[in-house]
Amino acid sequence: MEIVSTKRQTAASTSNLTKILGSFLEVITHEILFTCSLYPFDAFSPTRHYGVTCHACRHPDVVDYVFETLKVAVPGIISGIVDELSIIMYDSQTDKLLERYTFEFDLDESVKIAEMDSSTIGPATASERKLLDEVILSLERSLRDVLLRIVTLDGTDLGRRKRGEKRFSSSATFKICVHTKRLEGQNA
Repeated sequence: MEIVSTKRQTAASTSNLTKILGSFLEVITHEILFTCSLYPFDAFSPTRHYGVTCHACRHPDVVDYVFETLKVAVPGIISGIVDELSIIMYDSQTDKLLERYTFEFDLDESVKIAEMDSSTIGPATASERKLLDEVILSLERSLRDVLLRIVTLDGTDLGRRKRGEKRFSSSATFKICVHTKRLEGQNA
């Protein structure tokens, strides 16, 4: 049995939260793009995440943009600097807002549990490991529920589409925006 220091476990726990949240946001972004018909039906391929069938855009520029943006945003969410992430569809010619999907985050308790006093060196107790496992399982369940809600939009008027049908003009595009918290001591 390997004894893992709390510092190593903290890094692994925070890394695990980062991976879970990052993969969720990546999947949800692609599913929203699919549901909103921002790109042609054939630009997406089916995939599974948390046991839910969803869609991922195959266009390399879209994949890279989503990945690179979330690579910056997710650590900010985990650290508590970022409290909101929005996926915004807009007309690139007029800058008119077409649709916005906003996700608010309050991971303070989850992150505190994951960090479990990183200044202490020694093995994590069984109760600490159990608590961390429960937090991660709860987070995964919550994220899966959000994904299911987005996937089911496809059957509503919002998401209803026929093969090859677009909801927006060809000048429609999207961006991912993050909202940062105002930190104490920061000037208005």
